[in-house]
Amino acid sequence: MENWTLRTILDQLAVTTATNGYNRKSKTPFETVQYAIITAELRRVDSIGYGLINIDNNKCYINAKLQALFYLKTFINAIKADVVNHVPECDCFVCIVHRIYLATRKAPQNVTKACKPKQLVKRIKDIFYRQNNFDSNKQQDAHEFLINLNMAMQRTYTAKPTTLHVNPKANGIYLGSFYTTIECPQTQYEKTFNTHDFGILSLNINDENINSVHEALDVYFEPNKLENTCTICNRDKYKTDQIGTAPEVIVLHLKRFEVDGSGKMTKNIAINDQLDLTKYATPTCIDIFPSLRYRLISMVCHKGNDLDHGHYVTLVSKNSGNDDDPTNKSFYLFNDKQLSLIKNTERIVRDAYVLFYERIECTNDGQTQAIPSNVNQVPLNAPNANPQPSTSTSAVAAA
Repeated sequence: MENWTLRTILDQLAVTTATNGYNRKSKTPFETVQYAIITAELRRVDSIGYGLINIDNNKCYINAKLQALFYLKTFINAIKADVVNHVPECDCFVCIVHRIYLATRKAPQNVTKACKPKQLVKRIKDIFYRQNNFDSNKQQDAHEFLINLNMAMQRTYTAKPTTLHVNPKANGIYLGSFYTTIECPQTQYEKTFNTHDFGILSLNINDENINSVHEALDVYFEPNKLENTCTICNRDKYKTDQIGTAPEVIVLHLKRFEVDGSGKMTKNIAINDQLDLTKYATPTCIDIFPSLRYRLISMVCHKGNDLDHGHYVTLVSKNSGNDDDPTNKSFYLFNDKQLSLIKNTERIVRDAYVLFYERIECTNDGQTQAIPSNVNQVPLNAPNANPQPSTSTSAVAAA
């Protein structure tokens, strides 16, 4: 069987783009790739769900984002708590997402089975209700879809009389808050106050000094010069944000697309397998939260030249092997209804777009699981590394 690296598989997406997304009418290399078929036994052991069918051939942004969420333990636990007391036919978006999740986890009868997120697609205009010019026949930005889905879940959930909580817990897992300091270095003037909540951190990567997620975070949290000057000395003053409340899940959005829609930045950004956000947090936050360390769970990748064209896939980290070695990783690749296991994946993932990191749980003695000292120096796709060619596992027949 011919071996396919993750980079090779993603590269096949380049020829599958069409005006309105992924073109399945023509036979593309993605359809002829010999995938690592996920057997019923592997699904049972690893709790891997089914793929999602790309309805109308332009809803891959929905499928990719849902699969990324479905492997966050905190998201699934929260959404299960949210739907308690809601009737089975409830039409709020929290219940709809929960039903799609359950459909992907049904007892396997056919390993090639896939699910249709019909209820979500049918009401896609309700999700993007703020966009007057929304066109359901065009591919949408997966990042914007996540934001709008969260708002739709909030809006429809709180309208139900059977709702248990003021807000859906599923939205709260990536909700944190910033603590802001404004200071003048010359006069030592300083003012500290609480500021807005955050849900998704959009990281600028359009800088020659930014080559990794950690470097992008360093720039995000560095002091920013304000337009107005100090009222005492009339010199520059600076604003610094720190994490005051740490979320259970950190969602990082790599800003690959130009605001004016002129194109996409294909720069290679090293994706760190684990993050330690301690240096970005306030002392109070560090005292309150036993862990500010996060592990990469899933990422949404986009292949194409701009937002209106291309294809979205999802990579889900497989919890196997030595977790202390960030170079020893395996991923499940969700490409709509296709599912494959990528072993010893190449570390160059130039199409990573939205990353989901889940907070590392504490052990019984209150200590966080150890993160190796070299984790920041050896990211998953370190440009200078020499990774061994990765291969997909052998294809097996359906049980």
